[in-house]
Amino acid sequence: MLLLLFATGLLTYQFVENRMSDFRETQQQLAAHAVQATRSEIESYIDNRRHLTSLFSQASEDQLLEVATFPKDILLAGKAFTRLTTYLPEAGNYTIADKMGEPLVLDLRLKVGKGCRIDLKNYAEGVEKNDIFVHSNPDPSGYHIDVMSRLGDEHIFFVSLETSKLMKILNLFNLPGHQLFLTRSDKDNLIDLTVEGARRSFLREENLSAIELQNIIASSDVAGTRWRLVDILEPHLYPEKHNELMWRALQIWLVFAALSLWLLQRMRREEHKRQMAESQLRESHEKLQVRVESRTSELKQSRDELYKRATYDDLTNLFNRVEFDRCLQRFIEQSAAQSVESVVAYLDLDQFKLINDSCGHQAGDAALKRIAELLNKHFRSGDVIGRLGGDEFGVLMRGCSTKKALEVMDNLIKKLAQETFIWEDKSFLLNFSVGITVINSSSASSIELMRQADLACYVAKDLGRGRVHLYSGSDKQSGRRNDELGLLADVPRMIKEDRLTLYAQPIVSVHKLAEKHTHYEVLLRLKNEDGSVESPARFIPAAERYNIFGQVDLWVIKKAFEAISSIDDAFHISINLSANSLANKGLLEYIDSQCETYKINPARITFEITETAAIADLHDAVGFIKGLRERGYLFALDDFGTGVSSFAYMKELPFDYLKIDGSFIKNIVDDEVSRALVQAMIKAAHVTDKKVVAEFVENQAIVDLLLEMNVDYLQGYHLGMPESLEKTLSSF
Repeated sequence: MLLLLFATGLLTYQFVENRMSDFRETQQQLAAHAVQATRSEIESYIDNRRHLTSLFSQASEDQLLEVATFPKDILLAGKAFTRLTTYLPEAGNYTIADKMGEPLVLDLRLKVGKGCRIDLKNYAEGVEKNDIFVHSNPDPSGYHIDVMSRLGDEHIFFVSLETSKLMKILNLFNLPGHQLFLTRSDKDNLIDLTVEGARRSFLREENLSAIELQNIIASSDVAGTRWRLVDILEPHLYPEKHNELMWRALQIWLVFAALSLWLLQRMRREEHKRQMAESQLRESHEKLQVRVESRTSELKQSRDELYKRATYDDLTNLFNRVEFDRCLQRFIEQSAAQSVESVVAYLDLDQFKLINDSCGHQAGDAALKRIAELLNKHFRSGDVIGRLGGDEFGVLMRGCSTKKALEVMDNLIKKLAQETFIWEDKSFLLNFSVGITVINSSSASSIELMRQADLACYVAKDLGRGRVHLYSGSDKQSGRRNDELGLLADVPRMIKEDRLTLYAQPIVSVHKLAEKHTHYEVLLRLKNEDGSVESPARFIPAAERYNIFGQVDLWVIKKAFEAISSIDDAFHISINLSANSLANKGLLEYIDSQCETYKINPARITFEITETAAIADLHDAVGFIKGLRERGYLFALDDFGTGVSSFAYMKELPFDYLKIDGSFIKNIVDDEVSRALVQAMIKAAHVTDKKVVAEFVENQAIVDLLLEMNVDYLQGYHLGMPESLEKTLSSF
């Protein structure tokens, strides 16, 4: 410990010496800067005074020569001095000497002392090259600056100035612990001026002392003068700084020493405690080891559980979608490396929604577990089975030809056909629609393979469900589904790029056939890139199937409301809604907001929905229709007669208009069955107090027959072709 304290003491001393060295270097740099800055200010000052003196002597040459001619004329000399003070306010005296340096005007305000006379004579004879000096006054009143200049060829102009400005310059950059001196460079450092004033009186002269000479740390000659500017360090500065640093370092060292001794004592106590604790630690080590092993086991179980959750589906214990995709990627890589053909199958459980809706999700979960058990039993142990979604499964069959895969899947479907899922008092048949695609060396990616299998699965559904379909790029059904998906992707773009437009076709009251039409059905049209307009029939079925047509419905409502907002209230429109919109819980609020925005009277609007869409979800349809009618809107049931048990739903659905499907109307003249059915629909509608609209009215014979049947409204090409809504409104 003593050795450590000695070593730190030496380091502390060395630190102090290094700090002192830095301090000396800093003081030298500061002094050099102060001297340079002060010298520049002095040179600027004396140059300015020379210039002003020269300007005055030139401007007042005649007046000054007159003074020189009559040197005893005090009044004349006083006038010259008054003018001098306008150039040099700090002027205290002046005189004019002849070319030999003898003053002609004596003691105007102050006496011209011996030193001034000597400098005048030396300046006149050319012995003294300088023209500016500091002198003591020849009395105890102070000191002054003498400035000399030639006045013509025969005289010298001499002016005495106060030194206060020069002293301010010396004080401007003077540093604490330093003194700035103006010394005579030609007389062994005779002092001319200090920051406090002159160091010499009119009686004696004073040089820098030996100590001051030793402490000069910066100096520089002042150009155009006989002065040297020096910066002298005060003798006490370095010792005081050294003592200050040494005292601070000693304080720190003493604190360190005391802390070290305290730590030494503390370490001894801690060592004793450590020995005591080590004994206790050894006793508890065995217990801790047991706990660590127990915790490790728990962590391993947690890790295994997390892995299982990340890899397997909780309900069926099959691989989940993420793990299935990883396995598919490995199959692709192996097929590329080993040229082995494998198969990926996409299985969609048919009519699974029926189980959930009729028996609840608990029954649905039980059905999915049963399906998982059957799949595990049916496929090989090396095959990969996963649950991809709610009722969707995937199977990877390694080293399996397409022929074998089709056979395996056919057998699966046949086996499921023999299975009956029973829940309480209900029984359900389980079956799959299956899409298959091949994994080989040319397979692009897992995403593309799953897309192909999904396409094939939907083709199997379209072909009647409960069957297997193999994907083929040239397959018409797959191609059609591809086209549908492409169209679906275009729907948001069509809306954004304003490629949809509205047309209108009149709905004519049989009592106003000859009058101007005021009721129109709004029809959707698609604007092609070449400017032509076509029916959107090619993408509407797909859009409804994939539940995205609701976006189009919202667009149609907004545009239709906006279009008629500035038209007379007598103008009435019908707007078609898709089946998707019935499931949109926010549609009623959206209609309310648009009605408020465009100030639309709800009685001007009739919303139409097909009979098929209405009976697909009867409960929601009834609630939606009631909500609209409570707000004052009218409602029409479109394509009536195409559904199963149409007449049975006529009583349950609260609508205002019944629109008979055109397939019955167009054959009504020649087909007795169609005629009888139409007559029955009209009578049934009138009994339930509903108006009837006949569509597809294409000739006058149909018009005449429908009038006999007492129909209410007519719609078709014979009464008016569809035209743009904008054009229809412009003529209204």
